[in-house]
Amino acid sequence: MAGTIGFVGAGRIARILMAGWMRAGEKFAEVRVFDPDAEAIERLVKLGGEGGIKAMTLPEVGKASVLFLAVHPPVLEKVCRELAAHLGAETMVISLAPKFTLARLREWLGGDVPLARMIPNAGSYVGKGFNPVCFGPTLSEQQREAILALLRPLGMTPIVDEALLEAYAISAGMGPTYFWPQLYELRSFLQEAGMSDDDVRIALNEMLQGTISVMFESGLSEKEVMDLIPVKPLADIEASLREAYRSKLREFMGKLRPQ
Repeated sequence: MAGTIGFVGAGRIARILMAGWMRAGEKFAEVRVFDPDAEAIERLVKLGGEGGIKAMTLPEVGKASVLFLAVHPPVLEKVCRELAAHLGAETMVISLAPKFTLARLREWLGGDVPLARMIPNAGSYVGKGFNPVCFGPTLSEQQREAILALLRPLGMTPIVDEALLEAYAISAGMGPTYFWPQLYELRSFLQEAGMSDDDVRIALNEMLQGTISVMFESGLSEKEVMDLIPVKPLADIEASLREAYRSKLREFMGKLRPQ
């Protein structure tokens, strides 16, 4: 895609998306970024190589063909209201934040802004993301297709009901953080046991895919699935793990209640 893209916010999400596009060999006419944090901009600019990503003012970034709002929910309203007067006539805006609905964003940005929301997934860094998106009513079919084409190199982009985006934020967006600590510990243990890093990668990848397939394709109940393997080294902490999921995720979901 040869258009101009912009980021308001140069943090982790911007780095994830840019890394995915760069790995896929995507080229843009220009990548504009605005962030009051100079260090965040420096990290993102370095990722883009010489001349690839440019720090600009908010009015300049607002004129990009596709503009990503890559800021945390607490500052989103302030950013939108400051940005509203600077958007280009055909700029498409994609909010990457949970909690605030398309209706609320239209209120802050102006009712006619072509608008979408997306939940970004860290797998996009290597082109294997799962990035659910929903579209606002002012986006034309052509604009929707342009957004999907832009996101395609990052992985899967399902079009979903906006009411489900917060659930996707808890699962697809934050889900890797539930498993990475366990997987890194397992990786270290297996390497100590003599497996190469490549052996570990293949074993974990195949094991995890099979684990999910058994859950959803076997026709077995949860109890029957859990009974397939007689030896459970972590059985003594299973109850506390389940309780942590129930309490922590419900608590966090409450904080993301759409507004």
